[in-house]
This record gives sequence, structure tokens and C-alpha cells, in this order.
Amino acid sequence: MSNAIVIPFHDLTFFLSSLFCLSLVGSITGFRLDLIHRDSPGSPLHDPNASSYDLFRQATLRSISRLQHFNSVFVEKSFSSKLKMIVTPIPSEYLMKVGIGTPARELQFLVDTGSDIVWTQCLPCTSCFNQTSPTFDPTKSSTYRKIGCSEPLCKYLQMPCTNDCQYLAAYADKTYTKGILSSDTFTFQDISANTKNIPSIKTGADALTSFEGIGFGCGDNNSKTFSATDGLVGLGGGPMSLISQLGNSINKTFSYCLAPSGSGKLSFGSDALISSSYIKSTPIFRLGDPTYYILYLQEISVGLNRIGIPSGFFDPNNPNGSKLVIDSGTPMNVLAQVVYDLLIQALREAIKHPATNDSGLCYKMETLGDLAEIPNMTFHFYGGADWIVFPENSFVEVFEGVVCLTTWSVASFSIFGSNVQRNMNVNYDLENEKLSFAPAQCNKI
Repeated sequence: MSNAIVIPFHDLTFFLSSLFCLSLVGSITGFRLDLIHRDSPGSPLHDPNASSYDLFRQATLRSISRLQHFNSVFVEKSFSSKLKMIVTPIPSEYLMKVGIGTPARELQFLVDTGSDIVWTQCLPCTSCFNQTSPTFDPTKSSTYRKIGCSEPLCKYLQMPCTNDCQYLAAYADKTYTKGILSSDTFTFQDISANTKNIPSIKTGADALTSFEGIGFGCGDNNSKTFSATDGLVGLGGGPMSLISQLGNSINKTFSYCLAPSGSGKLSFGSDALISSSYIKSTPIFRLGDPTYYILYLQEISVGLNRIGIPSGFFDPNNPNGSKLVIDSGTPMNVLAQVVYDLLIQALREAIKHPATNDSGLCYKMETLGDLAEIPNMTFHFYGGADWIVFPENSFVEVFEGVVCLTTWSVASFSIFGSNVQRNMNVNYDLENEKLSFAPAQCNKI
């Protein structure tokens, strides 16, 4: 497994000049990073002129794109595991900063729990889109190497391989990235380092945690889906994901906490553990595909009233039921039509504000403070894990004085999206196949 190195961080220049004279100080099992929402001012995708309606519409379109992918995997089953490519949804809602190579080149990547592949654009580039950061040049990294045909990551791709291990990642909108499967050192700025007792680090400054030999796609032929971002970090459960590659060095666990302001935190290993008396846990199911995180939803309540989901409808082992994936990259909630209809009926009976249309999805409110008059929704997951969703996470203001429900329906597939996960510390324990969560003020972690 990859070795972890932690060094004091004052500025990048000091780090680069000191890299080769530092020694290994021990195995670091935890670190924490900032997450940047794609619509926040710190994101290269930020549009300062976008209205509330614009943001709502764009989030809806992104959700539809990801839904099309998940539907094809779990309902149509049109993406065979024997395909010689990685088929993945269009990412995603959040970005993270990663340094690649020696010396480290800082890049901004979309983060996606529904994908496994880690990739960035590389020089020389046959076809590349414009990105904010300079394109990664492998010839300028002393630790870069191409992954060989006989290595496990290359074999997992099942692509024809003679000299270079080629990868191809195809996305739901028919765009793609392809190039050479490679390996290099990945460096992360640990924002929690000032709270740790690490040898030789006595300052309050941040630290850099580096892992050698991380496999990633070095893309030299890429379509324009990801303009302005520098690539993708997959946090799925498959063997190519960052989580799987870090493996035992982070105890096969990670967590995220998404703040309402659009920022958040992504934690690994010991930093991902949740310390709360309100923690709840429920199993994670894989169903033969390790990439996706599937949960068993048993019931939904609106206020104190259960909506009456048919018994076993979301049981992952029920071939006639609906599969529910928890996904940080889909902003909206999606429910199978049968369950959605039950939820809408319960909301109509509970919400006293006037609806703007017959669908009952949007309501007129004098102020956003009126949201407090809408009852909470509780998602009852298997094992007694009750996830309370407050109205500010289930409704969004699209026009002044108008709020709309951020849940909609499809025939038979369901997604527990990122909006309803805000202000919840969510831990993925892949060693024990368990998802744990507890309420948190994510902007204070």
C-alpha cells in the first residue's frame, strides 16, 4: 500500500525545496481536506451572474444526467461489467485540490462517489479542453511512471495492452476521456494537521500528506464536458478509486460533511470517524458492483406520519423493488414513482401554504422563515437509522417568495442526493460495509 509522508506546510515553495531532504515520520492514518461546491465563489465553475432559478435549473439538469446513468446500470442493465471501458455518470457537485507529481502540481478535481476512475489531462495532448490550471506534464515529475500491462489496475480495465496500458472512461452524455493509465505521488493539504501530535511538527500550520504510487488516467484525448476543472477523483468502492488505492492506510474509511453555504469537508481514515451521541448506522450493499453505495430505505415520515412504502420495496435483494443509491454528485433527491406519489400526497396534506401549481412541488411563502412551518421528513433506513431532513434541505427558493421541493420521480430507481445530506457528517466504512451519520455544523468542522 502507498506510503504516507507528512511535512509542515508554510508555503508551496518551502515544500518543494525541502521535499527531498525530509524523511518518513510514520504512517499517517487520517487527514482532512476542503470541499468546494461548484457554484461557490471559490470554484472555477462559479457564475456570479446566475440567479437562484438558474442554479436550480442547472442542478436539475445535472441530476437528470446522473439519473440516466444510474438507471442504465440498475434498471436497463445496459452497461455490462465486461465492457472494455469505464462507464460513469457526469460529475459532480464538489471539487477538491490535489497535488500530483514531484514536485507537486496543484490541480482542482471534481469529486464523485459514483465513480472509480481518477484522471487528469496530460501533455502532450491530442485533444484537450481549456482548464484553469496548467495541464499536467508527466515529463516534469520525477516520480511519474506508466502502469504496466501485467499490473492489477491495468488488468481490471480489460483493455487490449501491448506497451502502454490504455484507459477509456465514457460518460452518460457520450463524452469521454482516454489516455494512458499511469502512477505518481498524490499530495493533499491536511487542514486538520494543527490538531495532531505529529513528530517534528510543532507549528499551527497546515501539513501536506503524500501517497506514492497512486494510479490515475493520464488523458491525452478528452472531450469538453469538464471545462474549467482539471479532472476527476472517484470515491466509489471499486479497485481504481482513490479510496480503494489508499486502502489500509486510511482504514478503508472516509467521510464528508456538506455545509449549506456550499462548502464542506472531506476526511479520510481516523479523521473520518464520527464522535457523536446521535450517530446512526445502516449497512452498505454492493450487489456485485463495488462502485455504488446502495442503502435499504424502509419508510419515510412527513412529520410524525409514515407515508406507507410497501414492505421490502427498497430491499436491495428484492429483484422487483427499487434500488436506492446514496450519491454526493446528484444534488436532487429522486424517488421511484410509487414512493414519490405517496410522499407528495403526505406533503400536500401537511403544507398549508398555497401551491403555485397543481403538482404540489412549489409553494408561495412570504419569507424563507416560513420554511419552519413545513414538517421535517425522516428517512427510515434499515437498522433503525433515522435520517431527519429539515425543510431547508428539501426545498429551495427558485424565485422570490417561491420554494420548490428538490425531490422528483422516475419509474423505478431512487437516489439519495447531496442536498438532503447537508449538515450531516456521513461516514463510509468500507471494511465493515457500513454507512454512519450524525447531525453536524459542517462549516465548523
